[in-house]
Amino acid sequence: MSDDLERLDDERRAAGELSDVGCQPEPVESVLVRVGAPSDSPTRSADRHIRVVASADDDLSDVADILRATGRPAVEREIEQLRKQLLDSEISLHIAYLGDVPASCGRLHYGATSGFAELAGGRSQPEFRRRGLYTDLVNSRLAEAFSASRSHVYVDALPTSEPILRRLNFRFVSRTHPFSYPPSN
Repeated sequence: MSDDLERLDDERRAAGELSDVGCQPEPVESVLVRVGAPSDSPTRSADRHIRVVASADDDLSDVADILRATGRPAVEREIEQLRKQLLDSEISLHIAYLGDVPASCGRLHYGATSGFAELAGGRSQPEFRRRGLYTDLVNSRLAEAFSASRSHVYVDALPTSEPILRRLNFRFVSRTHPFSYPPSN
């Protein structure tokens, strides 16, 4: 019990120190992991499709539109960072469309640790939420990761995504409390 209280004190102290230097607390996230590929391929309705971007030369305007619609700051800078990661073969981008409209997107990161991949950046335009597009994106990225011989796929899940990911057989590992440091200019 005293170890738990000491750890809680350490977390509170760290949070206070980070806030003191101008860091902003972000929502607490759950680290989840999925081990092993699904036994069957999920189906998706005919009006939805996924486009996978694996080249820095590909058009990223649909991703930029989704980022803007979901309130991301500095979209142009984020797109340039994504292009660099694509150029370095660190990621692939998956874009979900409802008809011809880009509605949702997410990244699959290939880190230096063999056997592992990370899902990140999953977001849907507000008017397209609760239609299964995020689930389609997760399934698409899982299929790519497992076909690339990644045995473990992990994600830092916000509370809005965690129930969806748990239904897709992701298991809880830990919690994180990220902080961001907004630049002064």
